[in-house]
Amino acid sequence: MKRVLALILSVVMVLGITGCGGEKNTDSSDIPVLKWYVPGDNYPGLSEVLEEANKISVEKIGAKVDLQFIDTGAFDERMRMIMASGENYDLCFTGYINKYVKAARMGGLEPLEELLETTPALKESIPQFFWDGATVDGTIYAVPNQQIAAGYFVATVPKRLADKYNLDVDSITDYPQLEPFMAAVKEGEPEIYPWRNANAYFTIGAQYEELLAGFGIKRGTDKPEVVFIDEQPEWIAGMNLRHEWFNKGYIRPDVVSVGNDTTDYLAGKYAINISSYKPGCEINFENTIGEPVVVTKNIGKPYIKQSNITSTFIGISRNSKNKEKAIKLIELLNTDKEYYNMICFGLEGKHYTKIDENTIKFVENSNYKPDAAWKFGNQFNAFVTEGMPADVWEQTRKLNDEAELSPLLGFITDTSKIETEISQCETVRKQYGFAYFMGAQKVDASYDEYIKRMKEAGAEKIVAEMQRQIDEFLAAK
Repeated sequence: MKRVLALILSVVMVLGITGCGGEKNTDSSDIPVLKWYVPGDNYPGLSEVLEEANKISVEKIGAKVDLQFIDTGAFDERMRMIMASGENYDLCFTGYINKYVKAARMGGLEPLEELLETTPALKESIPQFFWDGATVDGTIYAVPNQQIAAGYFVATVPKRLADKYNLDVDSITDYPQLEPFMAAVKEGEPEIYPWRNANAYFTIGAQYEELLAGFGIKRGTDKPEVVFIDEQPEWIAGMNLRHEWFNKGYIRPDVVSVGNDTTDYLAGKYAINISSYKPGCEINFENTIGEPVVVTKNIGKPYIKQSNITSTFIGISRNSKNKEKAIKLIELLNTDKEYYNMICFGLEGKHYTKIDENTIKFVENSNYKPDAAWKFGNQFNAFVTEGMPADVWEQTRKLNDEAELSPLLGFITDTSKIETEISQCETVRKQYGFAYFMGAQKVDASYDEYIKRMKEAGAEKIVAEMQRQIDEFLAAK
């Protein structure tokens, strides 16, 4: 009997210890917490969102996340300081801010090839052209946030003006076809400028890929050849067309001196604005200017270039103590819709309500609304927000899949040997070129002086050095 009682006591003690051990394994002190820096505003509801999100991540990858927002205006400088200090953090946003290439080359980001071998679902969820564009000096340093990558320019027009002056945007395949509409607006709406000069490159968007300001390659050629774009016939023809519009009064007379005209744009003082297109952008423009718009979807052809891809990534810190968990978290964000949408939009019933299975409506004045799914992972897994087309992500994926791919995905110009020439050319362009670009001045003999000054500033050296680098890149590829 004593031996039996001793055995029972031993079993009870073992079970007790095991129970304590199981409890301890769920204790926050034993679960790694991944610190993740993202640009944006702080939200009071973040803690309750993370409390629920961490239940998922603990179960699926054995880690929690501490998502920390840093003011967007300060994010670049803060991340430089954090990386230089050697701080032990785990993940960060990198791309258009906290510049991806710079962060990689300064040693702030962990090379990911070996880590990606442990997350096959992550690798397979992202098309190869994204990985090509994420390559810096032969190495991948961050995971692309999959979203719109194909870019092209469209004209956006307030719907009330398109309806009033019978503009069929679907029939427009080139910008000169908009002239009758601009003439009608000038005649009938004297307080509105027919054309907004928001992007000087609209005329060459379908012909050239700009690599540095004023320098690039022509699209669709077997062997990419670097040129000084400002002296190409398509560019000159575009400026002369714009000068004709200036003389006809379609462009505001003070276009050179007006500076930032955003206030006028928001006040509805333009009939046509040029912007990059993505499916569902109409609702974004409507929210911006406060009225419905229509867009000319049939101008230009979608094109995927390096800068389209290197704008939104999640990187892993070189100083992270939890790199294996960090890559698993990125995989979770890209493959688990429930977890990803919770980070993006918060909690159902508190921060948003569902209109249908995939469409949500934000709760007014909620305490959590980042509304920026592109910051957090695969946007094709995101809910559709109210007002967007139900198939917006299918449209976006189709646009990416059908776009022309740049032959230079993964190529990044090394400017170290041409810094002086680039600076000198930028100065000359600002001094001489702006009036031409805006259409206020005709391309005539005086333009020859501008081209001459650019060449004296080093334009030809820039072209030669970029061409050398591209030839080496393509030969290695």
